[in-house]
Amino acid sequence: VARLDSGRSHLEIGKAGFVARLVSRDQAIVDMGDQCDAKAVAARLDTSRLAFYDEDALAHAVKDGPILRYLETAAGQALARGPFSVLDKTGRAPSGDPQDYFHPAPYWWPDPDRPDGLPYIRRDGERVPGTALYAAGSETYDRTRLQRVFDDTTVLALAATVLDGRHYTVHAARLIRAWFVDPKTRMNPHLRYAQVRSGHDNNEGAGYGIIELKDFYFFLDAVRLIERTGVLGDEDREAFRAWLGSYCEWLDTAPAAATAFCSSSNQGTYYDLQRASIATFLGDSATLAKISLYARERLATQIAADGSLPRELSRTRPRHYAMFTLQGWTSLARVLSSVGDNLWQHKTAEGLGLVQALHWLVAHENKRHTMSAETVDPDRLGPLLLDLTHHDPAGMPPADLGRAAKPIFHPDEAIAPFWLWRRR
Repeated sequence: VARLDSGRSHLEIGKAGFVARLVSRDQAIVDMGDQCDAKAVAARLDTSRLAFYDEDALAHAVKDGPILRYLETAAGQALARGPFSVLDKTGRAPSGDPQDYFHPAPYWWPDPDRPDGLPYIRRDGERVPGTALYAAGSETYDRTRLQRVFDDTTVLALAATVLDGRHYTVHAARLIRAWFVDPKTRMNPHLRYAQVRSGHDNNEGAGYGIIELKDFYFFLDAVRLIERTGVLGDEDREAFRAWLGSYCEWLDTAPAAATAFCSSSNQGTYYDLQRASIATFLGDSATLAKISLYARERLATQIAADGSLPRELSRTRPRHYAMFTLQGWTSLARVLSSVGDNLWQHKTAEGLGLVQALHWLVAHENKRHTMSAETVDPDRLGPLLLDLTHHDPAGMPPADLGRAAKPIFHPDEAIAPFWLWRRR
């Protein structure tokens, strides 16, 4: 093939042309492979189908009395809140634009050795006041309200589906419109000022902040459920998709987003999860196919020979971050499974993969927390134990785990609301 005439004169002259012809040929081969992957994904991609939650599980949820009562209570609380807007914060992003999302980096503090405290220095694991969800001072920033939008919309959508009730869908639609659709109140479609470290990067986020939109993977299922009811009209639907398209353009081009994409820690995992979730919603089969390849490469860089996650174990809260990262991986596997892509059984050249990492985590947790003495919610291991059981019969959890599990966890633990109704 390299000897055939390329049909391009600049590739047929001298040594430079010869080298350029080889590069062009290789790129054409890659492009053809990408197109084949995209076509394979497109054949299985249905944008209206749930990507994280399981349709059959929701259809049979009416049989689960205790969880339904929990859902009804949670939905009632959600009805009493919001709608929310980026305009509600008492602070401002460094840009001065009130519609720019703003949240400081939680572990970056003023330098006590400098009169102005700049540039800020890192104290991993020590939160700046106001940066914890729902805490005093969090009203200064946007993260708490954004999380309310994700969680409340999802709970209301699940309640509307399982319990029935138009009042649930109407309020959920208000939440979606206020944060993403209404030009007067919506968030600008970027995260330039998420996790700002004062005195660094012109007071723009360095990429870590994309983690704050990590929950698109279950929120977009909620939007699907609300759209099925007809409460969101055509203009709302188009405006929401336009917002997602603009946000994806930022994710694909902004230097800060590229930092997250290239990360070998949980930020890279949650970049893939976010991008894949949006691609399934918008019907972007080409991006979804590429994320599938990126995820497999990322597994090889994140999982060590013993199945551990070295980057997360280097943190001051290794138990939290190991579970947090694996929750991201299992959620990504679910989104990819919606188009028939089985990430669960993929193994690296060393024979390691997601199942092996789950085995490592469970083994260390069963040794009375040999990773560290930090305190974590013991129930948060439950969703990962069930995953291990579903994808490796040897990893059996306690027999009553599925019945006793909590329906809702703290959002920092990266477990979707009513996770028991998720896809396998």
